[in-house]
Amino acid sequence: MTLSDETAALYAALDTAALASLVPVLRQESVRAKELLREAEARLTKDPESDAYLSEVTAESIIALETLKERDPAVTESVSASQAQMRSLRDSVLSDPVANMEYFEAVAHYSFDLLHCERLIKEELARRGLLPQLVLPAPRPRRAP
Repeated sequence: MTLSDETAALYAALDTAALASLVPVLRQESVRAKELLREAEARLTKDPESDAYLSEVTAESIIALETLKERDPAVTESVSASQAQMRSLRDSVLSDPVANMEYFEAVAHYSFDLLHCERLIKEELARRGLLPQLVLPAPRPRRAP
């Protein structure tokens, strides 16, 4: 799932309740993505983690994506594409160790996209006045020694 201006526009168009309900789902999926990333990294460093564990974590992530689709039908197409890609990459990693780097990069991008989605939602909620915004003072010039 590649984020774009269209994604930001989609979030801006959602009602506040739908938008706020996505944050816990994204956070939960981010935790799963971190597990997938840890597993992918272990495979890159030749750490012999269990293939069953990789399958289990991927399956849990796919199920969490189903929950996301149920909560927000507007993202069904992109979530379905992510699920298919995750299944395909998982299967190739399990059967072809050469694909480990591709899998790691895909999971890393996915994890980044989840965090970016959460940030976009929080920014939209702040723009609507529902979350406070952190406003930092301008930096003061330093005195010359």
